[in-house]
Amino acid sequence: PLLAVLAEMPFVLHAWLRPGNTGAGRGVVEFLKEALALLPQGMGVRCVRADSRFFDQKLLGFLEERGLKYIVVARLTKQVKRRLCGIGEWRSVGDGYEVGLFRMKLAGWDGERRFVVVRERVREGKDAVGRLLLDVPGYTCRVWVTNRAESAEVIWRDYKGRATVFIIT
Repeated sequence: PLLAVLAEMPFVLHAWLRPGNTGAGRGVVEFLKEALALLPQGMGVRCVRADSRFFDQKLLGFLEERGLKYIVVARLTKQVKRRLCGIGEWRSVGDGYEVGLFRMKLAGWDGERRFVVVRERVREGKDAVGRLLLDVPGYTCRVWVTNRAESAEVIWRDYKGRATVFIIT
């Protein structure tokens, strides 16, 4: 199902129950139009958070047209992986984590977008979250696309903390 959940409020705003063979991203823009229309008067959306099934020009373009901020997990396409492996400047944020940034335009996109990357050093005795990339030995990486301007660390902590966000899962 598609769910619109207000993270710090204990209720579901909107839901669609769909057949199990329906692609996750199918109809997401129409779903969001319905969900946004249901928001109580005076309530806004601070940020839309979505997983990689929603890494799509149609959704990102819709959010940008509406002026909605977003953090969406990037699908690790060949182009994204290549760009990710070329990051030359990493900033340590402690405990084996480093953050980096890049901008790129993928095929079919209206324009360039900002990508935030968190890499975690693989350590013995600790399961690392993220994808292990052969081109970046010793690290797992997580990548998001966002239209927010805050630091990479703020974007990462906001996504993983799920604080006050509109969730699509």
